[in-house]
Amino acid sequence: MYIVLIILLLAAIFGIPIIIRNAKKKQVVVSGPMPDSYRLLLNEKVDFYKHLDQAKKTEFENRMQQFLSTTQITGVRTEVEDIDRVLIAAGAIIPIFGFADWEYVNLNEVLLYPDYFAEDFKQRGTGRDVLGMVGSGAMQNVMILSKQREGEHGDP
Repeated sequence: MYIVLIILLLAAIFGIPIIIRNAKKKQVVVSGPMPDSYRLLLNEKVDFYKHLDQAKKTEFENRMQQFLSTTQITGVRTEVEDIDRVLIAAGAIIPIFGFADWEYVNLNEVLLYPDYFAEDFKQRGTGRDVLGMVGSGAMQNVMILSKQREGEHGDP
């Protein structure tokens, strides 16, 4: 799942305009604290989070909750687990964390595939070497990520 962090970081670095924008159009007020299970996963799996002071951890958690409340994560032939939600949201927040008013206003959904996929979105057969993709055309406002990690590529 660390590939999710890499893909989102690259998207932020190269300024993919359909995803990241300095705007408050999509802001939603999130009620309630982050689940303790999410906080535990953050502490176990996300080094960036572990090195924040308590005030910044709270800010990070709030921004993750905002992302999760405005961006649907849908499993395609796979179940979306808490670890998936945490790593996808953390991967989205890390690249923009230093920009207080940035959010993903044009990202409505993340499709989570179980394994590598082909550029034409096929999940079986040969030519499956894509781990993540930002949609365009009919897939606009959608990001597709592979749940599979490097070295765990499944059978075709």
